[in-house]
Amino acid sequence: MSSIKRQYNTVVSQAKKGVPSFADAYAKFIEKATIEQSSKSLQVNYSRSLAYIAIHFNRPPHLVTDMTL
Repeated sequence: MSSIKRQYNTVVSQAKKGVPSFADAYAKFIEKATIEQSSKSLQVNYSRSLAYIAIHFNRPPHLVTDMTL
């Protein structure tokens, strides 16, 4: 029986590829969350939410303003 390794295109990887500056902002978030010893599930879930926002507005979440809405 052969084992097939599947590649998943997560929402975070989509945001890293498609949204300018998201990869840098994501790296800073992960670094800060690691330093603060946040749980892995917090990092995963919060990252996913940030990625959805970034994809929706096509910019990193820290650059979304009420004028963007």
